[in-house]
Amino acid sequence: MNSLLAEKKRRIAYQFSQSAHRYDDIAQVQLDIGFDAIQLVTGNKSGRLLDIGCGTGRLTQRLADKFQGVTGVDLATGMIEQAKKCNPAKNTKGHIDFHVADAEALPFADKSFDNVFSCMALQWCTPIQTSLDEINRVLTDQGKGVLALLSAGSMVELHKTWAKVDAVPRVNQFLSHRELVSAAIKSGFSVEEHQKTYTTWHQTAIHLLNSIRHIGANVVPETGNHRRLSRQSLAEFARIYNQDFAINGQLPLSYEVSFLILSKNI
Repeated sequence: MNSLLAEKKRRIAYQFSQSAHRYDDIAQVQLDIGFDAIQLVTGNKSGRLLDIGCGTGRLTQRLADKFQGVTGVDLATGMIEQAKKCNPAKNTKGHIDFHVADAEALPFADKSFDNVFSCMALQWCTPIQTSLDEINRVLTDQGKGVLALLSAGSMVELHKTWAKVDAVPRVNQFLSHRELVSAAIKSGFSVEEHQKTYTTWHQTAIHLLNSIRHIGANVVPETGNHRRLSRQSLAEFARIYNQDFAINGQLPLSYEVSFLILSKNI
């Protein structure tokens, strides 16, 4: 891994760790997306499921009610610490384990899980092919995967607003839906897929920017966007965002989400 990608991964893990204690209170859109993703989970309910990018474990707990055993992993140490605090180790069906782990190098043997679930996590993996190859490796031959990922078009309001403020790209660029599907096929999966748009609403531009910062979506280290913004730039950002996008005094922020249902080609 080159130093730039390593630094981006470190910053993402740090940002999510810093937000772990309040994540469940501020990440409502992630929960909405997660509930939709859970509805797509099928497969061997008596087997084991791996939740990649489990965060605080609030979706992991819901999945644990349906499976014999569930393992949650996350790159952010703070998230795993919070998950262990918030979720009992035992549930009505089986056991829940939480571990710090990298989606690009999962610490599990081949064919260890009957199902893999990941919600709003794998879009941070660069290149995504590595994590998809790892998912294929740890799934059993009859295993299933359900992934929900941010895709191109997400936060389009931010892109358009910042483009009018300065020339520095300050928003993450995500793969297109077709690129995600193609990557999954390349990793050896048959894919069922669909897209859905989610919109959050914010009272002020500062509230909107904070919502992104708290969930780690502001980390774009290769562009230098972690530099502190001037008051003048923030004021101009707020003015343009309100001018171009405000509806009834509220500011929208849209998320394009790709849902992929994976089956191994054997």
